[in-house]
Amino acid sequence: MIEALARNLKHSFEVSELGDIHYYLGMEVEKDREGDYFLSQQKYIREVIVSSGLADAKDSKTPLDPGYIKNESEGTPLPSNAEYQKLIGKVLYVAVNTRPDISTAVSILSRKTNHPTHEDWNELKRVVRYLKGTINYRLRLSRKGEVGAITGYSDADWAENRDDRKSHSGFVFQVNGGTVSWACRKQSCVSLSTAEAEFIALAEAAQEALWLKLLLQELNDEQRVVIYEDNQSCLKIIEREKLTRKMKHIATKFHFTKDLIEKQEIECIYCPSEDMVADLLTKPLQRIRLEKLVKLIGLSITV
Repeated sequence: MIEALARNLKHSFEVSELGDIHYYLGMEVEKDREGDYFLSQQKYIREVIVSSGLADAKDSKTPLDPGYIKNESEGTPLPSNAEYQKLIGKVLYVAVNTRPDISTAVSILSRKTNHPTHEDWNELKRVVRYLKGTINYRLRLSRKGEVGAITGYSDADWAENRDDRKSHSGFVFQVNGGTVSWACRKQSCVSLSTAEAEFIALAEAAQEALWLKLLLQELNDEQRVVIYEDNQSCLKIIEREKLTRKMKHIATKFHFTKDLIEKQEIECIYCPSEDMVADLLTKPLQRIRLEKLVKLIGLSITV
């Protein structure tokens, strides 16, 4: 298919063959002898570190202090939000392309772009100091994983936001063992229970799964979709014929997800919490837990 596309392009445009890709939109691309690809942004991260004045700063072991959320609404306002917004944009570019391990921190800190405090600024610089200490991390796209499967992980942190008590969703998707998609975001409505927050996160993951499946179908690559969920109560919601009166406000998400399951577009399976990769995308984690999930998501160190 790729060769046919290349031939068609040559008929209409002047095309130069440059061989294997090594650099693309600020991302370094490496390939090993076994055919695995590695994505990183080491050059870009170095530029961010220097421009932030943190070249000589001490490395941080985690991107965000787990206790930061408790005091998120407190602090002395910065005189201007310009530098804060500029740095948020820089680390966001890293988070969405090659570094899912900083996505939660960037998502949470992005909520303060209009009225950041000195405490927010210190935590944002902590993200950069974490990148400084992990600059050699590369995202691995392996050929050794389960062929023919889109594997997803869905999780939520219930009532995480202390201001409005909205929960935080996170999901990760891997194709043939390589992480290709991830996201974390604040939910749009207030959930009344952990199971409800988990189900809303699952519905968001199901939307991404459907898009991935359709994309791969366009490439003539049929894939089964499995989404792992670590909340038993959430899985029981899916088994119901209809929602209870107390959960009617999420009826649309319920019917959307249930319809995909009944049509065998996706399959939802229980996963122990200790192996829930998407936990990385719902809340700040302690170092040991963070390092375990970083490996599971496919980030490795350049030797």
